[in-house]
Amino acid sequence: MEQNLLADSAQCLNLSCHYYLCYSTLREGAIVPLSSRLAKQTTKIFLQQLRSWASAQRLQLSRLPQWITASKVRVGWINDALVSVFEDNLHADAYQVRGAVKSDVVVLLNINDFRPTGASLKARPDTTGLIILSGIYRDGQRTVFNLLGQAPAFFNCGYIGYFGPIALFNIIMQHKPDGADSDPVAARQIPFAIYAHERDVIDPRLLWSRCQMQLTNSLLDVHNSDAGDYYARLQSRATTFALNKRTGVIVLGKDTGPELEELIQVRDSLRGMGYDAELVKDLPEIPMMSN
Repeated sequence: MEQNLLADSAQCLNLSCHYYLCYSTLREGAIVPLSSRLAKQTTKIFLQQLRSWASAQRLQLSRLPQWITASKVRVGWINDALVSVFEDNLHADAYQVRGAVKSDVVVLLNINDFRPTGASLKARPDTTGLIILSGIYRDGQRTVFNLLGQAPAFFNCGYIGYFGPIALFNIIMQHKPDGADSDPVAARQIPFAIYAHERDVIDPRLLWSRCQMQLTNSLLDVHNSDAGDYYARLQSRATTFALNKRTGVIVLGKDTGPELEELIQVRDSLRGMGYDAELVKDLPEIPMMSN
């Protein structure tokens, strides 16, 4: 079963915590199957299979999100729930392991760990397919989720026992602890993320086969739509250093260490406002500019 939400509208949604998290399910210090090795193995299989599928279908990679070609993968787990985020990368796959955390927001936004007071959305014990939460990301249009409250979780995965796999596509997420009209304290563009229970992660290939049809159909829709046109234009801009004067923004600053994370937060906040923001380090070098 596939469920696509928000696919036809660009909007900003304010989410409060509605679901209580039962901390009696916490298994701190317990030995569980989830580990950095298993998390990396799962994400590598998904990337390999998606790339093989795109090649077999003879798709133009320029019409697909950049993370298909090269991905910056961030993984973490909440008790028995693995959360994996796939972001665009320039040249090759790279992995960041956050390890055991208490909230999925920690992995999604790549922020310091905290104990959440509740969750905005409720996962369900679906055993037949994949639920896809799909936003919109194209010229001037974005789907933005504002997480309200001091210590939110997005989903309650990790506190409910078994749940069916969940995927996020093209969502910008912001944490606004002081309310919808306040400035965000953290923001992140999430090109793709997937939640999976440890029971499914133990066999990554079986998990892939369960999710394959829904994921590939979603990406094929992107490739064959105006969203594919948008990705092709983005890649063309990145290759030629051509930016639209109205929407193009270059984010400057120190791009190493903790300062890089701050720049990414600024970039993704601007993307949430509809700008095509890029870090200067992600743009090609122009010989006459580097002299």
